[in-house]
Amino acid sequence: MYGNTAGKPLYGPGQGSTCGPIFWLLCYWVIVTSLDPTITAAKFISACREIIVEITGVSFVDDSSLSVTSDYIYDPTITDTVNQWKEVEHLVQRLSDLG
Repeated sequence: MYGNTAGKPLYGPGQGSTCGPIFWLLCYWVIVTSLDPTITAAKFISACREIIVEITGVSFVDDSSLSVTSDYIYDPTITDTVNQWKEVEHLVQRLSDLG
């Protein structure tokens, strides 16, 4: 049985408790407002280019993630392998900038 006892106390609201959602909302608000607002992490453009969605990440209950899309510009003067490594480095840097 899940519950608080003198021998095994629970710390925090626990998932499904009445006060859990508001505590999570407050924590999430602190996380999101601490991010640099000039950084757009992920950009999704529709095939017709009329719909553009830009997000930093998604969150549901206690499961959150940040996201990035690449805006690396391919350099035709270097090999594909080097371009791929440079793009990975670029994406890692963009994720680091979010933190």
